[in-house]
Amino acid sequence: MAILTIIRSNLKRKKGSILSIFLLVFIIALSLTTIISVNIGVTKGVEESCNYSNVPDMASFILKDKYNQQTVEQLQKEKEVKHIEVVDSIVSDYFSLNGKSASSSVYFVSYQPDAHPYHFFTKDGLTYKKDNLTEPKKGEIYVPIAFQNMYHCNIGDTAQIKTPKGIEKFRIAEFIEEPFIGASMLGFKMLMINQTDLLELTNQADGKKLLNSKIMNLYLKDSYKNQAYELKKQLNDKTGFINMSMYTLLKEEANSYTLLFTKVLSGILWAFAILLFVVTLMIIGHNVSTNIEMEYVSFGILKSQGFTSLQIRIILLLQYMLASILAIISGMLLSKIGIVQINRIFIPVNGLLVSNQIRVKESIGVLLVFVIIIAFYIQIKSRKVLKISPVQAISLGHEPVYFASHIDFSITKEIPMPLGTRLILKNLVGNMKRYISTILIMIILTFFAITITSLQQMSSDDNVDVIFGSIGSDISINYSKDTEQSKIDEIINYIRSKTKITKEFQITNRYLTLDGGEYLGHFISDTKNVIYPLEGRVPKYKNEIIVTDILSKLLKKTVGDKVKIQSGSKKAEYMIVGIYQNTSDAGKNFTMLLSGMKRINPKFAIHSVDIGISDRKQSKELVSHLKEQYKSEKDQLAFHDSNAEGDESNHTVILAINAVTAITYVLTIIFVAVVSFLLCHKMFRLEQVDLGIYKSLGFTTKSLRRQFTIRFVIVTLIGSIIGMLLNFLGNNQLMSILLRNMGISHYVTKYTMANLLIPILCVCGFTALFSYMISGKMKRVSPKNLIQE
Repeated sequence: MAILTIIRSNLKRKKGSILSIFLLVFIIALSLTTIISVNIGVTKGVEESCNYSNVPDMASFILKDKYNQQTVEQLQKEKEVKHIEVVDSIVSDYFSLNGKSASSSVYFVSYQPDAHPYHFFTKDGLTYKKDNLTEPKKGEIYVPIAFQNMYHCNIGDTAQIKTPKGIEKFRIAEFIEEPFIGASMLGFKMLMINQTDLLELTNQADGKKLLNSKIMNLYLKDSYKNQAYELKKQLNDKTGFINMSMYTLLKEEANSYTLLFTKVLSGILWAFAILLFVVTLMIIGHNVSTNIEMEYVSFGILKSQGFTSLQIRIILLLQYMLASILAIISGMLLSKIGIVQINRIFIPVNGLLVSNQIRVKESIGVLLVFVIIIAFYIQIKSRKVLKISPVQAISLGHEPVYFASHIDFSITKEIPMPLGTRLILKNLVGNMKRYISTILIMIILTFFAITITSLQQMSSDDNVDVIFGSIGSDISINYSKDTEQSKIDEIINYIRSKTKITKEFQITNRYLTLDGGEYLGHFISDTKNVIYPLEGRVPKYKNEIIVTDILSKLLKKTVGDKVKIQSGSKKAEYMIVGIYQNTSDAGKNFTMLLSGMKRINPKFAIHSVDIGISDRKQSKELVSHLKEQYKSEKDQLAFHDSNAEGDESNHTVILAINAVTAITYVLTIIFVAVVSFLLCHKMFRLEQVDLGIYKSLGFTTKSLRRQFTIRFVIVTLIGSIIGMLLNFLGNNQLMSILLRNMGISHYVTKYTMANLLIPILCVCGFTALFSYMISGKMKRVSPKNLIQE
């Protein structure tokens, strides 16, 4: 009962400190519960949606002229295969919606609700419709919900495709949850149309604008479902089914791409929460230490009344545990708001409507570990209580705990600076031990604040190519097989007459078999000013390739090693001559020269030209002029402002990055404010005896407040500068680890005055504000009370 009385008294007297600890732990609990719930919700959501829509374990996208029924029958006989379903489809590379063209192939299939039902979204995109068995009417189309942000479209908008007979139009009738390849992170898409429309398009297929194709859906037996990656290679070795397909995608691979962005940002938020926890741990330790110093006499009296050191340590522990547990409960309850908002942000990215349920069991498991660490740390920091002697404490002796080892620095010496400045210097030098924990905390807060700011540069136009390793251009010209080269030269010469051309190349991509695995290959006519190697060089000869760092580690091969690449039945050996960065297919890709691809596919050709110009702002005007000039040849020539279209294709991801960054930054600012308040309050209590003495010697309240504020800001500034310097040294490595799953193995931070000064000014600003506010107590209290309080 006595212990509870003391705890109640402490909570009343130290409500500011306890409330601050409550807020810090609340932010951590809120962040972690949100992250855990969103992660589990999305993972379960994609699994449930795949099961509902009967998504295959493996899907091969095959052009009709490459389709081999014997290969399919051979596959069906394999013991691991449960059954195979072959679906007719039409492929178009000329799909557009609201004036924006698709950057990858689009597959049209008929909607079969009996075999593959999909959830339909309501108008607001936040719930499902009850009816999802209605097939599209003639002229209607069902598209993934991700299209809403990708193409800025709504129900009723018109999609277009080019056919040999002209433009075919389809009205968007439903937004669907397509869990296989419906996420914005995947390039090609599968759209649902009426069976009659599909037959009409099939009859029009000419091998140019429209291609007949098959989608081979392979289902594994239950006992082999967790071996899909290995079986893909084994089944291909036996049957060669990958060689007849344009690409083969596993359900696990598709799911990993769907969840990719969520997982990456969740990883960043995990790092954020863990760093905040470290800071909170340091704050609690600092609080416990200063508590013992300031309450040295009180603890001595308690000991003299029969309280043991263990009981006093339990009192210290329980008051912090009470604040932490209440904060965790509050944080978990309010995380519902965060879960709903984060899931809304991710709907356009992953194309899924997932549960907003709070994952109580999993969250408590993680937070319980944090509470145990806090309790253990408090016990370590409270060991000083063991040294308290009742006799010495009652006689106002402080040496065993309080003695600060002041350096002998006299303020009366003739030093060429004002007295107030000398006093600030004396306190800084003499009490540096007190400030070490403050400096460490400010280092961590500044480091992470700059890191969060640097995350936003992923959406910056002038840094996106560096970070993502994009093979980008400003103007793209697509032309038919029959277009004469002189016509292309004429167009390029016109562009050259208007602006300087910085690069000119042809590029396309497709999946090839590389050392038995299927990976995305880029085929380019010229690598000059297009690819920038991290190691080695770009390919110069037709037997050379450059691979990403991620693919290099996956293959366990590097510069100088050889690989075998296969297209269809033809195979050739290539040498790795360089390592580069490219985020396509989560970083698992390679690039070779066009001449290199012709070694294994002599008929391979690219019917497009990409151009980079010095003044990117001119691209829109040039493309508009070319469209107008060659409008009579629009069936043979197509012009794209690839710079603007590239920005649009990243629009959804950029919105999600900016939203999550903003949320994290707001939480960081709140955290910085609370930490600044707590540190200033504790430091004022530690120094109030000295301040009382100075006031009794004639220093004015205004002068002492100014000195206290300046001193604390200097300490904060030291921590901030060290944090900034450490960020220079370690931010690229940290971000590379966090973003590796996204295909970014070498992150390059582009520092600006804004992303350096804003975090530092934020930290120092809060410190100055709270230190001046807290020191205002000196105005209302006499020197005697300041010393004796």
